[in-house]
Amino acid sequence: MVSLSTFCTEQVRRLAYFAHAVRSTMATVLLLGLASASISAPSLTSHDAAMPSPEVISGATISAMRAQSAPAPTKAPTIDAISSAQGGKHALVLAVPDTYLMSFDGGRLDTYIANLNRALRDSRSDYYVTVVPFQATDASSQLALLKPDFVLAQSSLIISVAGKEGTPAYSVATRKVPEAKDASQSVGGLILVPANRKDIQKLEDLKGKEVVTTMPLAAGWLAVLGEVAKLNEDPEHFFKKTRFLNMALPNVFSALASGHTDAAVLETCTIERLARERLIAFEDFRVLNDQRDGKLNCARSTGLYPDATLYAFEWTDEQAVRAMLRVLLSAKETDFGEWHVHVSRSAMDELLKTLRMGPYAYLRTVSWEALLERYSYEILLGLLLIALLIANEFRLHRLVAKRTAELSDSLIRQQESEKEARQARLRLGSLERRNVVNQMSAMIAHEIRTPLGAITNFASVLKYFYPDMAKEDTPSGIAMGGILKETQKIGGIVDRVRQYAKSQRSQHVPIDLGRSVREAIRVLHMTMPEAVNLKADVVESAPMLGDSLEIELLVFNLLKNAVEASSVVAKPEVSVRLFSLDEGKWRLEVSNNGHELSEEAFEKLGRSIDSVKPEGLGMGLSIVRGIVDSHGALLHFTRREGGGLVVQCTIDKLPENAPSE
Repeated sequence: MVSLSTFCTEQVRRLAYFAHAVRSTMATVLLLGLASASISAPSLTSHDAAMPSPEVISGATISAMRAQSAPAPTKAPTIDAISSAQGGKHALVLAVPDTYLMSFDGGRLDTYIANLNRALRDSRSDYYVTVVPFQATDASSQLALLKPDFVLAQSSLIISVAGKEGTPAYSVATRKVPEAKDASQSVGGLILVPANRKDIQKLEDLKGKEVVTTMPLAAGWLAVLGEVAKLNEDPEHFFKKTRFLNMALPNVFSALASGHTDAAVLETCTIERLARERLIAFEDFRVLNDQRDGKLNCARSTGLYPDATLYAFEWTDEQAVRAMLRVLLSAKETDFGEWHVHVSRSAMDELLKTLRMGPYAYLRTVSWEALLERYSYEILLGLLLIALLIANEFRLHRLVAKRTAELSDSLIRQQESEKEARQARLRLGSLERRNVVNQMSAMIAHEIRTPLGAITNFASVLKYFYPDMAKEDTPSGIAMGGILKETQKIGGIVDRVRQYAKSQRSQHVPIDLGRSVREAIRVLHMTMPEAVNLKADVVESAPMLGDSLEIELLVFNLLKNAVEASSVVAKPEVSVRLFSLDEGKWRLEVSNNGHELSEEAFEKLGRSIDSVKPEGLGMGLSIVRGIVDSHGALLHFTRREGGGLVVQCTIDKLPENAPSE
C-alpha cells in the first residue's frame, strides 16, 4: 500500500520539476535580454561556460526563436542571435511530451539532456540541445506549429501522428533499456491487481471492471488493449470504466490499494523501479497475465514493443542529425540504456492497426478503402469462393438438367408400367372374384335355400294351426311376419349373389338412398353390441338409380365392419353420414375409432378378395366392391389420425329427367 510519506515524496518531486521549469524560463528570458542588449558583447571564451545548461523553454519562445524576419529591438531574437550569444553554438530544439518531464527514466530527463549536451561538447560539436515540452494529447498540431529539430517520444505516439498536420517524421535512433535484450522489445504493458483479489486471475476476469492508467497513448496501455483484441473482444468496450491519471503514480497506486479501482495498467519496469526506491512494496500487488520469457528482466503482462525513439523531420539539418547520431551511438551503455538504429517498429505498427488508431484510424469508418484494408484477405477469399460457387452452380445445373431428363423418362416408363400392372390387377381381381363367388353361390344355393324353404314351410304350418299368428296386430303375428319378411330378403340376397356371380346386372330403378341407409341401421341395431356408440346423420331423402336390396346390403356390410373394428377399443364409436355434394353426387361416409391399420392391412383394402381380419375370407369386401361397381359408384379408404378408418362411397344422384320412386 502507498504510504503517506511516499505520496508526499512524489508530490515534492513534481514541485521540483515545476520549479525547474520556472527557473529555466527565467534563464531563457535573461539570455534573450543579454542578446538583445548588445550583439557586440564579449563572447564567452570558456568552453564549459559557453555550453548552456539543459533548459526547458516554452513553445512560444521557440516560435519566436524560429522567426525568420530580422530582429528588431522590441522583438525576441532569432536562433542565430541566441547561438551568437552562446559562443556560436547552434541550438537544437528537442520536443518531448509533457509526460516525459516526470516519466522519462523516473523523471531524470534533465540529467539525461545534461549528459547529452556534455557529450556534444566533448565531441567538439557546434550544437547544444534545448528542450521544449508539448502536449501529447495534441501532438500533431503542436509539432506542426513548433517545427522542432527532433522529437523524443515513444514510437506509439509518433506513429499515431506521422503524416498529420504536415509532420512527416523519420527515426534516427531507438533506445534499448538496460533490462531488455532487443531494442525492438524494450517496453510493454503491466497489469497490477491487489494481491488479495482472488476473483481476478487472468485478463478475461477484468471484463466489465474499472482500471486506471497513465496516458491514452502510453505504450503500456496500448499493449494491454492489444492483448484484449487477441481475446476477440472489443478493446473500446472491454473495461467498464478507464481513468487516465497522467503520470501521477501515487494516485494510481492509491486508487488500486484503496479498492477504488480493480486494476492498474503501467509500463514495464515501473514497479521494479518504484520498489527499488522503496516507494511501494512489490508483494502488495500481483502481476496479471505474467509473461516472463527472458526477453525483458521485468514483469510484464503483454507483448513487447520499441521504447523511446529520437525522430527527425524533413526540415532538420543533416549535420545536426549526424552530430546527434554520432554522440548517441558512441555513448557506452549506462543505466539510461543504449541507442540502436534500424530498429523494427512493425510490432507497434501492427498494434495500432489492430486498434485502428493513428494512421489506421480510417479503418473505423465504413468505406471501400477501409474494408479493403481491413478485410483484404477475407474479401479475396470470398471472391474466390464466389467464383467456385458460380462454377459449381453451372456444373450442377448441367448435371441437374441431365438427371432431370433421365428421371422424366424413367418416370414415364414407371407410370406406364404401373398402369399396365394396375390393369392386370383389376383383371386378376375380377377373375378371382367371379371364381370365388361362383363357387360360393353354388354352396349358398344348395346350403341356404333348403333351410330357408323349411323355415317358410314351418311358418306357414304355424299360421295354419295357430290362426292368431296370422293377425298382424298381435305380437306373435308381428314376429311371424318379420320371420317371413327376413326369409324372403335372404332369398333375394342369394339371388343377387348368383346374379353377381354370373355378371348379371340387376335392374336399377329410382330408389331412396336415405331409406336404404336407415333400414341397414335398423337391422344393425338388432345385432350390434350395446357398448358401441352409433352416430347417424342421414339426409331425409336421397333419390338415385339402383337396387334397394343391394344398397342396403352395401351399407350393412360397411357398418358391420366398422362396429367390429371399433369393438377393440375402450369406447367404441361408429359414425355414418349421408350428405349431398355439389357435383351431383351423394356421399356415404362410415368411420370408426378402432386401432390404426398397418401398412400391410391398409394395402389389403385395395385388393378385391383379401380380408384385413385374420379370420376373414374377404367375402364382405368383395360383395361391397361388386355392388359399388354395378352402381357406378366410387369407394375410397382413409386412415384416421389416432386410429380407425374412414370409408367414403360416392354415388350419382337421380337424374333430373328420370321418374322418381
